[in-house]
Amino acid sequence: MPEQEEAVVQFVKKNPKTLKEFVLPAVLPDQKVSATKLYTLLRRKGIRKWRARKRPPLNAEFAEKRLAWAMNRNDWTAKDFEGFILSDECSVEKGKKVSTIWVFRSAGEEYFPECVEPQRYVLKSYIKRYIN
Repeated sequence: MPEQEEAVVQFVKKNPKTLKEFVLPAVLPDQKVSATKLYTLLRRKGIRKWRARKRPPLNAEFAEKRLAWAMNRNDWTAKDFEGFILSDECSVEKGKKVSTIWVFRSAGEEYFPECVEPQRYVLKSYIKRYIN
């Protein structure tokens, strides 16, 4: 049974957004195991179902630009940042039904790319410097 438990854990780590109904049939197709037993096993392993964090989509090029910007200001103090506004500009569509995305993950993994749901309707991120 430990091999089967490990197979379940590896499956949800590889596919964190999968629905619980699909976990056991994918890993143990010949066995009947309740959702309660699935959650008990995963909880013992430190894995729970969490709401996916919503963040703007981030491609490799933009991630590199953000990292370079941050690295250039690595030694800045809070005072150095006083003249900056950091923001994500977005628009929202009223009446759109958005369902909650849930992911299997361990504590501390909330910002892993596979545990984040890209936010819809994000137009662009920008950094604006203003003068007092």
